[in-house]
Amino acid sequence: SLDYYKIVVSPSSGIKQNTAMTLEVKNIPNPFDELTQIELLVSESGQYSFEVYNVLGKQVYNKTVNASKGKNTFSFDGSTLSSGSYLYKISDGKNSITRRMVISR
Repeated sequence: SLDYYKIVVSPSSGIKQNTAMTLEVKNIPNPFDELTQIELLVSESGQYSFEVYNVLGKQVYNKTVNASKGKNTFSFDGSTLSSGSYLYKISDGKNSITRRMVISR
């Protein structure tokens, strides 16, 4: 014989939590010659990975960034890379955002 169970899921009561993650990034200037500033806006403090890829998808740079809640800025030195377009990605392991940067000499 089969037993059937009824499970009732009720919406939680109390304070609603905002679980939306803010993750915004840009680099200034863009295009750039050697150095650019990466501006990172996050809603949670923690470690974020910063990765740069060439147009063939090969990772050419990576760095772990310890970011505080709010706006964070760090420098990226592209002087060892060839002129051209690159993609960079910021990730916290669950969320990521990808943008394009251009090195112009």
